[in-house]
Amino acid sequence: MKYLYEYALHAVCCPLHLFERAATIDELAAHVAERNFSQSVSCLTPAADSDFPSLVEEDHKLTRIVIRHELEDARETKKNNESNDSVIDWNGSLNNLSYSVLTQFRVLYNISVLSEALIQLLVIMELRCSEDYSLFISQGVIEDHLKILLEQIRQRTDIDDLDFTDYERTVFEEIFSLFIGHYKKRVRDDAPWFLPLRENISSIESIFHTICTLFQLKICSNQSTTKILLEETIKTRLQMDINDSFSVHPFVFQDRNDLQLNAVRKFLEFVEKLAESMSIIKKYQELFASFNVSYIKICFFEPNSAGDHLTEVTRCLLKNMTDYLQKYAKPMVKATSSIYDPNLIQSSRVLLKLYLCLKRIITALRDTLETRDWQTNAFEFKLIDYHNWFSPTMKFLLEGFVAQIRQAMERAVEDDNEVFHDEDFIRYSQSSKAATNLCMKLCQEWESVDYPDINIRYIALIKLTNTICEQCQHYARRTAHKLAENEYFTDLNRTRSFDVSKKLCILVNDIEYFKQRLLSSLPDLLHFSSVIDKMIENYESTGFQQTKVTLERLINTAENEMNDVIKLIFEHVATLFCVSLKDKILKYYKDEKCKKVEPMKDINQYIDQEILLKLYEGLEKVQYSRVACAIRVKVLQCLREFLPSQEPPDFYVRVLQSFDRLAAYFETVCREEQHIPGSPCEEITIFQRTLQQYALSTEQ
Repeated sequence: MKYLYEYALHAVCCPLHLFERAATIDELAAHVAERNFSQSVSCLTPAADSDFPSLVEEDHKLTRIVIRHELEDARETKKNNESNDSVIDWNGSLNNLSYSVLTQFRVLYNISVLSEALIQLLVIMELRCSEDYSLFISQGVIEDHLKILLEQIRQRTDIDDLDFTDYERTVFEEIFSLFIGHYKKRVRDDAPWFLPLRENISSIESIFHTICTLFQLKICSNQSTTKILLEETIKTRLQMDINDSFSVHPFVFQDRNDLQLNAVRKFLEFVEKLAESMSIIKKYQELFASFNVSYIKICFFEPNSAGDHLTEVTRCLLKNMTDYLQKYAKPMVKATSSIYDPNLIQSSRVLLKLYLCLKRIITALRDTLETRDWQTNAFEFKLIDYHNWFSPTMKFLLEGFVAQIRQAMERAVEDDNEVFHDEDFIRYSQSSKAATNLCMKLCQEWESVDYPDINIRYIALIKLTNTICEQCQHYARRTAHKLAENEYFTDLNRTRSFDVSKKLCILVNDIEYFKQRLLSSLPDLLHFSSVIDKMIENYESTGFQQTKVTLERLINTAENEMNDVIKLIFEHVATLFCVSLKDKILKYYKDEKCKKVEPMKDINQYIDQEILLKLYEGLEKVQYSRVACAIRVKVLQCLREFLPSQEPPDFYVRVLQSFDRLAAYFETVCREEQHIPGSPCEEITIFQRTLQQYALSTEQ
């Protein structure tokens, strides 16, 4: 024991500055080896314990020197690898020589394994806080050394009495405070604390868990002071991360005559990301509450918070966009009101998304905070007035909606160049479905704005309804024109008979699709009743009820117009069909004169299999009965037109019998509901009477 004691004294007396000057661990080990026991024992003089430096303090200094050498070796290795990455990954482990040196000194100084674990953790925490080595030490390295310390504590029989020296407690308190303070700014690859993102939670939890664990060791003599420091650190860090998040993108909107939409889009991307982060805001609020910090209050309600930054940039953007939109919110071609500068539509989309994002942020904050907290802090929240800032640009946002609806409806006809095959089971073209869905989506997006100024909503209700009704009628007329230009997609000269095309059926269905899917849903999509009721309540006048009647009449007018267009299409189809039917009717009358069996079989089969069956398979049910009625009328006209005169009565009797079967067939196919008989057809009655008169006449 005396031998070890003398060796320990000798090692303590070894000047630490020699170790500090050692360039490598090898040199450090050499210094140790050079110190033999006989060299200085004779010159040692007895001294009281108080005359010797603290052995723990010496071990602390030595550990710092050894670990710094490890970090410098890591730096040199990085340098030799010619890497440009400023972050140096040191895994926190010591090489064999470093471990050997520290072990020898621990044994020599009679330092406990627990103290050694604490000292190494403190050195790593201290170096993490330094400018020279902050990029070397990751949060994971700190966690690993903390686990080693906790394992040593767990092995103690009395974990409440860890028996740390005064020096250890004092140094721990100093370094712990320094360690807490170094989180005021991002270190190494630590995740930012703002924006609140799900992928960053684990990084923040790791930091907080480390700090909480160190607190629970109860080594600090004044924990209340340390907790105050921690609160201040968290607030400072949040403020710094907020400032950084807004400084990454220079949101500059200075030139009102040529506003750069790219800069606006970058800002919008940032706001969208912030709005999306609201889904995790409650988790952040709970996480920071464990340190007596309100995440929401610091980030959104305090001066120079994200709320203030967002307010400043948004108001600047809206101010500059007003003049910009006035320039582009006009038709490019005066002859039509549907071709707008694309900047109007793009700007309108940007404004809409920005408005909805701000709305989502505010709603999430209000829902997360308790009612009392919200009421207390809301008056400091400048962002809450966002809807007032949008007031000057709201009319342009609405014009963008109108322009996009017109554009979508016009392109629906232009883009409809699909080729359909008879075997394809397709009812509608992709272009019509896309345009309809887009228009419905636009209506839903407008309603999602839920703008508090009821006058704006009232104007939008009228404008959007009028635009959609107008464009649906325009679409029907353009589709009919397209069919006429393409001769209903059939070649009468080649086939000498009318061939019902898949394209014909789909284009007619497209008109019906717009009518049923879009027009009929407008009262619900645009909330006719609620908007009108609010206008009545706001102005205390029932006169606005007439607006609802007018809008519904507008929709009915558009539907009737589209039905008339479809009716006109079917009349043209029936006319073309009649041209191909002429030869078949003449042949029928010839066969009837010759008293052939079932002379009308060819006509019946042609009408049923070649015409009506294809129309039945291709058209919507509501349209099939209409086209069947149109064809029935044309068939009757053809039969009447080519009916021979001066034939014997029995000829007309046979024609009447054949016609009665044809009339019964048409009565069935022309029903809108199969179980409900259709209304009588006057043309059939007239032709039947004509045939009856001829059959009864003795003089033809």
